Amino acid sequence: MQSDTTSAGATSYVYDASGNQVVRRDPGTTTFYMGDEQLTLNTATGTVTGVRYYSINGATIAVRNSNGPLSYLIPDRQGTDQLAVDASTLAAARRQYTPFGTIRDTEVERLTFRYGPPS
Repeated sequence: MQSDTTSAGATSYVYDASGNQVVRRDPGTTTFYMGDEQLTLNTATGTVTGVRYYSINGATIAVRNSNGPLSYLIPDRQGTDQLAVDASTLAAARRQYTPFGTIRDTEVERLTFRYGPPS
């Protein structure tokens, strides 16, 4: 088990024998990672939300969360998902990043983007 403490509080991480992250506990949430799925418990409300990623040959192509529809993910040249297309309405949402990976905008918070395997 690893942990990290910031001004927001303590975050702890649990890994399996292969080094894959299994659980992340931070102030307000606990997230369980299981392959291409994750379940997040809001510890204040007791609400559980889920996210499922769909992959082909190791590339994530779509995501579905418990609060919304399926979205197709389109990456940039570096493999970072920057465009999400709602499968039912074909509405597109774009997310931009700084050179160090920080999100530039927060307009598309309803979509769940994946930045690679949980770490």
